[in-house]
Formats: sequence, structure tokens, C-alpha cells
Amino acid sequence: MSVSYTAEVRTVLSAVQIKSRCCRKALLFGMLYPASDFEKREIRLNADLEKSMSLFTSMARSVCRAELIWEQVARKSRRGEPQEVWHLLGGEECFPEALLDEFAAASEELSRIRTCENCLAAFIRGVFLTAGTIVSPENAYHVEFSLSDPRKSEQFTALLCQLGFTARITTRRGVRAIYLKESEVIEDLFTFIGAPQVALQIMNTKIMRDIRNNENRRANCDTANIYKSTGAAALQIRSIRQLTESGKLATLPRPLQVTAALRLEHPEVSLIELAGLHEPPITKSGVSHRLQKLVAAAEEAE
Repeated sequence: MSVSYTAEVRTVLSAVQIKSRCCRKALLFGMLYPASDFEKREIRLNADLEKSMSLFTSMARSVCRAELIWEQVARKSRRGEPQEVWHLLGGEECFPEALLDEFAAASEELSRIRTCENCLAAFIRGVFLTAGTIVSPENAYHVEFSLSDPRKSEQFTALLCQLGFTARITTRRGVRAIYLKESEVIEDLFTFIGAPQVALQIMNTKIMRDIRNNENRRANCDTANIYKSTGAAALQIRSIRQLTESGKLATLPRPLQVTAALRLEHPEVSLIELAGLHEPPITKSGVSHRLQKLVAAAEEAE
């Protein structure tokens, strides 16, 4: 995954302004949703999400009107790698029990978090801030959400699909991930969660990539045509020289002799240019027909 690009996108999402309290609560729930167990009163965040933690603290202060106290805990990931998480301390005085109960209920049925039409967008934005990654569109179209809990991954995938964002689940080394790969789906997702500038960047990158691909295809086609033309001209010249050396050229009709002389004199020109050198000029198909007769005559003389 492109960590730097993911960080850029998270910075954009963190700056989205939220006016309503219900959407702030939905964002808060989304940030906690991937790793927290509300029924056990356990709330944790990954240590590498400093900006997300700052936003989380701000949202919690706005929703709960309380300051949060964290402790940093070292542990190992499922892959055995060192990992740091933040645990919330202080219990009810830091995080009201009623809100934890509300989040626990919403974890069972995500639709419960929806109070207004913008709440689900705020919720998905929160999930991306703590569990989402995105590959730079310069390299590929790929967005991923890491939700280790099988129930939550199924639940969140169903929500995305209900909203029209085609999502699938994969498992890597025991860790479940939800991913989206179609560029249009990714563009729509980021527009929905409040980052249309990210969608626009993906669109622009895709347009530039298509332009480069078309230019490459055109260049390859032109090169192929050059090789084809060069090969044909070489065969024509070889045939004309063979006819000249054998004396067969002098026995052919005058128009064929004229075309043969012009081709030897101008070996690099195209058929259209060669046709224009005739007096009077002839058509491209006419000069092509004459050259084919010269080649055939040389093959018969062998």
C-alpha cells in the first residue's frame, strides 16, 4: 500500500467540517468501529494514526464534553510484528456509559447510527481514517479497509454494497480486508464521504494514463507500419535488381520499367510519394499493383 498517499487522503478527510452532532457521533463511531469492543468497554486506536487520534479526541470532546486520557500499550500483531495501540483510560468520567451502549447497539446493526442523511458518510469516513488505505492512482486503483473481526467485515461490506459501492473480502495471512478496485466506484466513494478532490485526482490521473496509453499505441502502430513499409520496399528493390541483372526487366512493359527505375532512385519514399513522382502521376493502388507485378516476375525468373 502507498502509505504516503494514504496519509495525504487521511489529511483531506480529517479536514472535512462537520456541523451536526449526530454526524460527529457517527464519525466517532466509525473511527472506533474497526478495533473496539464496546460491550467489553475496550476502546483502542493504532499508534501510527496521530492525526486521526487528534480528530478523535476533538470529536469526543464535542460529543461527550469530556477530555480523554490514553495509555500507550506495546503488543504484537497477528503476524508477530511489534505494534503499539492506545487504550482509553478513565471509564465513565472520560466516555459516558450511555454512549458506549449506543455504540454497542450500532455495532450490531449499523443503520442505528443513522440520524440524518449524512451520518453514514461520516461513519465510513471514520472507518477509513483508522482502518483504510488507498494506493496512489498513478500505480493502481485499490482501496482497502482492514477489519479483523469477521462479523464486522461482513457487516461493513454489506453496508458498502447497499450504498452502491461494489466491495469484496479477502484474507491475507489471517487478516481480513475489504477492498474496492474499480476506479469509478472509488471515485464515487470518496465523493460520498466528503473528499471530491480525491475523486477528481483519480479521474485526472486516469485521463492522463489513457492519453499516454493511446500515444504509446499510436507510436507502436506507426513503428510497425514503418517496419512493414521498409520490408516491402527492400523486397521490391531486391526483385528489381534481380530482374535487371537477368535482363528480364527490359522485356517487361514500359510502365513497369518506369516504376522500377523510380523505386531504385527513391528507395525510401512511400507508395503515395512514389505515385506522385510518375509523369503523369498515378494512384497509390496503381503503383502498388505495378510493384507487385515486378516482385512476381522476379519470383518466376528464379
